Amino acid sequence: MTPEVENLVKRLERIKERLFWLRAVWSNTLSPDVARECDLYQRLFLEVGEELKKLDADSFERIVAGHESVLLSEPYGPKPTLPLALQQWIELSGEIRGERTKSPEQKPEGYIPDGLSRFV
Repeated sequence: MTPEVENLVKRLERIKERLFWLRAVWSNTLSPDVARECDLYQRLFLEVGEELKKLDADSFERIVAGHESVLLSEPYGPKPTLPLALQQWIELSGEIRGERTKSPEQKPEGYIPDGLSRFV
């Protein structure tokens, strides 16, 4: 094994350990920061893995063996966002739909709609 391959194998093993540790921490905390870091390490693992595959495919297969679904999955990427105007419109429409309508008050007998009844 050449020194370059040995360095890539060691680096890939460290990335793999860090990736598993981050996934374990994320499963307990659900922290978005941990998820982002896990995504970065996933991308790094795939990049370094491609380099190692070109030089020594057997070493790469040994590292990945048994953990293919975790190590070879695609990173999630950025979370989709809504434009601010759309978000404000959704919030406003939710407030409008959530308001209760008041039934008209029953007017007492003999009510005259002149606006002076509250003074009587």
